[in-house]
Amino acid sequence: MNFMKVVASISARSGSKGVPGKNLRQLAGRSLIERAIETAQKTPSITEILISSDSKEIIEIGKSKGCMVDKRPESLADDNTSLHMVTKYNLEIYEQRLGKPNCIVQLSPTCPFLMPETIELGNIDITREFNDI
Repeated sequence: MNFMKVVASISARSGSKGVPGKNLRQLAGRSLIERAIETAQKTPSITEILISSDSKEIIEIGKSKGCMVDKRPESLADDNTSLHMVTKYNLEIYEQRLGKPNCIVQLSPTCPFLMPETIELGNIDITREFNDI
C-alpha cells in the first residue's frame, strides 16, 4: 500500500452572526474547535491537521494541540466567503509548506458528533481508489 498524505482542513472563523463565537462554545467541557481537532487526531488515516481562522484564540488552541495553523485573510473571513474558497485556500497553504497532499478532508467544528470511524470509512474508499491507479 502506498503512503498517503491526508490533511484535515478545519476552518473556524470568529464572526458568526447567528451564534457569536460558536466555534469556541463549550459542549460537555470542550469547545467545538477542540472537539473537531480531537476527532481528526483520532482518525488513523489523517496525517496532518490544518486550522484556518481569523481568531487568535482559535489559532492558539490549534497550536497547543500540535496542528498546523494559518491566520486566514480578512477577505476569506466574511459571510459571503464559501467553504469551497476557504478549503481551496487551505490546500494552497498546505502545498506551499509541505507539498501536495493526496487528499484533503474538510471538517467542521459545528459537527461535534462526527466520529473518527465515519471519517475513516470515507478515507478507506479514497485509499482504495488511490491504490488502484
